[in-house]
Amino acid sequence: MRGAAEQASKAPAAPEKAARPKRKLSAAGRKRIIDALKKRWAAIRAKAAEAEKAVARKVAKKATPPAAKKVQARKAAKVAGGTDEHPR
Repeated sequence: MRGAAEQASKAPAAPEKAARPKRKLSAAGRKRIIDALKKRWAAIRAKAAEAEKAVARKVAKKATPPAAKKVQARKAAKVAGGTDEHPR
């Protein structure tokens, strides 16, 4: 108990400082930040799209087996409105 009382009396009072004015960002500075951010994200998206195209090219290079071509043709015909299947 005695230690707590001594510490309370020794604690210096916080000196009253003049409050700093809040820093404000100019419109031009804000615009530069936004433009840089958009440029950064555009580069990231372009890189991702390029990688996706490379994967698509790699997949397209592979020969599609004849059975898969039949399935793709059947699906395309179904989407177009025609049916290639027998009614059940």
